[in-house]
Amino acid sequence: MALRNKKRFEQLFEQSHSTEMSDSIEKLLKNLQDNLTDYSKVPFSFNDFIFQLNRRPELILRDVYQLFSDAVQHHIKIIPAAKRVNKLQKYDMTELFQTDTETPFFADRLFARRFMQVAEAMGKGVQTNRIYIFEGPPGSGKSTFLNNLLNKIQEYTQTPEGLMLKTVWHLDMDKIGDRKSDFWNKVEELAKRHKNIELIDYISSKKEDKTSEKFVDISCPYNDHPILQIPKEYRRNFLATVIEDKEFKHKLFNENQYSWIFKEEACHICTSVYDSLYDILNSPVEILQMLNAKIFNYSRKFGYGISIFNPGDNICRNEIENQNMQNMLHKIFNNDKIQYVFSPMAYTNNGVYAIMDMKESNIQRFKDLHSIISDGVNKVNVREEKIKSVFLAIINPEDRKHFSQIQSFKDRIITVRIPYVLDYEVVMKILKYKFGKVQTQFLPEVFESFTKVIVATRLEKKNELLKKLLSNVKNYPFLDEDLILLKMELYSGSIPQWLSDKDRNSVSEKMLDMLTSEAKNEGFFGISGRQELTLFNQFFSKYSQDNHLIEIQDVIEFFNDEAAKEEWVKIPDKFLDSLRNFYNYTVLQQVKECLYFYNREQIGRDILNYLYAINFEIGNELTSPYTKDKFTVTEDFFKNFEAIYLGTVSGINSRLEFRKKQQKEYVTHTLSQEIKVLGVEITKTTQFRKLFIEYTTNLKQNALAPYVGNENFRRALLEFGKKDFEKYDKRMKLDINRLIVNMKKRFGYNKVSAIHTILYILEKKK
Repeated sequence: MALRNKKRFEQLFEQSHSTEMSDSIEKLLKNLQDNLTDYSKVPFSFNDFIFQLNRRPELILRDVYQLFSDAVQHHIKIIPAAKRVNKLQKYDMTELFQTDTETPFFADRLFARRFMQVAEAMGKGVQTNRIYIFEGPPGSGKSTFLNNLLNKIQEYTQTPEGLMLKTVWHLDMDKIGDRKSDFWNKVEELAKRHKNIELIDYISSKKEDKTSEKFVDISCPYNDHPILQIPKEYRRNFLATVIEDKEFKHKLFNENQYSWIFKEEACHICTSVYDSLYDILNSPVEILQMLNAKIFNYSRKFGYGISIFNPGDNICRNEIENQNMQNMLHKIFNNDKIQYVFSPMAYTNNGVYAIMDMKESNIQRFKDLHSIISDGVNKVNVREEKIKSVFLAIINPEDRKHFSQIQSFKDRIITVRIPYVLDYEVVMKILKYKFGKVQTQFLPEVFESFTKVIVATRLEKKNELLKKLLSNVKNYPFLDEDLILLKMELYSGSIPQWLSDKDRNSVSEKMLDMLTSEAKNEGFFGISGRQELTLFNQFFSKYSQDNHLIEIQDVIEFFNDEAAKEEWVKIPDKFLDSLRNFYNYTVLQQVKECLYFYNREQIGRDILNYLYAINFEIGNELTSPYTKDKFTVTEDFFKNFEAIYLGTVSGINSRLEFRKKQQKEYVTHTLSQEIKVLGVEITKTTQFRKLFIEYTTNLKQNALAPYVGNENFRRALLEFGKKDFEKYDKRMKLDINRLIVNMKKRFGYNKVSAIHTILYILEKKK
């Protein structure tokens, strides 16, 4: 709507000053009137309430706990484990904590799971009358989290899906006045019959003492749901009659989240209004016809539905009065039953009450909530206010001392920990948000390596559960001895592909629950969120250069230096060595995967050409009778094929032995018996099938083998994209082109970073 209005203004100002402008302004104002009229602010009748209750009972019958849960789930996306290859269940909280926020909050997977457990429990009505404490060390983003959460809840209540209702009494003064007049007329007749002059004068004054308004609206300051105005003993029958949806009706009468509808009572003001109306009208039906419902939009700015208190905010215990409303009520009903007085707690009844840091005034403010949370009652002079709000607080670990000694408070507190981020991928997002597209200055996997060092300082080193999980730790020599690198992958929601099938099958959501519960203190020590920004700024300033991509050695060098200089940079022993090994393993597998080219026809041609070539001397130029391919027999020709079976470490003697063995089998069995005697096609011979199976099995593992120590391949790689590249043989050019294209497509490399990484791996494999 705002965008449409902006465009209208732009169109208006682009026009020339003429008579057409007056018409445009008039039209614009009319459109603004239509667009800016907020019909959600207009109360609707009890009949409309019944109609909506019949149509959308699940939306209409909702309390603040269900609203909180619905608001959270409205803004998140759940990605089921079954739909994510090699992944555990994950929550995408981008829209809830990052989209359209002043400062985004980046929730890692572990916190997201804990937070969702709380939200889902609220929606089921199993954790009411609690205060939810979000505890985390300084710099963990607690304040940002709470601010963004409350803003999103406020936005949600302003959408059709976020509808919340409150009571507004719409008093028909004609009906009330007529009934009162009937009463006073009868009393006046009696007074005249007995000639009581004083009583006659008094009655005359009362008959004249009436408001000039046709209708008077009384908004419930406690935000009572309209359903609470129906006497408790009649609500079940009323709802059973109005609601036709059998499935929802079963939930309504049997599930805990709807128990409030049948247990709670209206506030003292609404109860007094109902009783006063009954004294006059003596008809529940006519009373309910004066009951309206209004959409309750939360407004943090005005404290409606959302109140957030900072440590320096004064505690207000004074009652809130509206003398004009009080005088009008006295004038309408002529009694003192209705006391239009309430405490500040009323504003967040059926809303959210949040304490931002337990310091200064907030210490006492928190303690004052004890009886309200325990009993749902706030005592105001002689009156009891029933208060039901979602109570939230954020604290630092040392603030627990302010309430830890209050034994009766302990079972009312639900603690949700907000540690420093424990997912290295989320740390990457934070750094990119703060510093821009810095990842373009890194070789692939190096930026990740930097963030892994940060996270490593926040994790426990004792990981006995993980060690029991793995069938044999020695199968993974590239991991650190404490398995911190494995834990990081699991914390990010990934089941690593490099785990064996047996170990991969051991990983589950339940196992991750056990893992996280075993390390409750993780993220409460190590490099803080603020410190990570300082470190990265220092690192990037030092190593970022226009003609240099940041390498893994830069990361290792930087943290070795910083660990020596700064006491707060405490990196686990030997972790940096393991990080380098893990990086080497990761990029090696990427290169192998990108070089691997499984083509049944090409593999068959390679085997057939080899079986023919082993019968000739080095230097012969041949045309294979099986494939019609022309090629020259060279040592490199044999080496490239045999390395697939024997690996790069195989020497000339083992290759010659393999070659002689294959040549002997070809001459004595494959050619002389199967082909010539039995008439078997060469592609169906025992030797061919055996070589084909071994080739495909070893191809990916030894994909790089033909090129390790191959100076021609290295030179061709350096010439890639240049004119001299064309001088190399066709097979080598195809392999290099496929390798670089795949690295760009699958792992985000560009030409420069791909060539750099391939050369790095070739050097390491020598």
